[in-house]
Amino acid sequence: MKRIQYHRYGGPEVMRLEDFDSAQPGAGEVLVRVRAAAANPMDFVIRAGRMKFVTGRRFPRAMGYDFASADRPHRPALASHPGAHRTRAGRRGQARQAVITPG
Repeated sequence: MKRIQYHRYGGPEVMRLEDFDSAQPGAGEVLVRVRAAAANPMDFVIRAGRMKFVTGRRFPRAMGYDFASADRPHRPALASHPGAHRTRAGRRGQARQAVITPG
């Protein structure tokens, strides 16, 4: 899977589309394909290193909190669930090819 991430603080030049190992969905979670991801002003503040006192210095760091998907979940038991097409964001690093989200 690929995601947009960076290995040091800085401007847009530090962002890279790279492979990474994604976790597998747990109980009550589903894996959905990301069709669009958004960057918010806070993403740029964090990427620039102005929130180090809160975020720390662990890298690589992923971009994005918001995403959109029109896919059904990749979990047969939930595919027919009435709300299966709705997903929600709230975790860091949504600028990727697929996201694990609450089902």
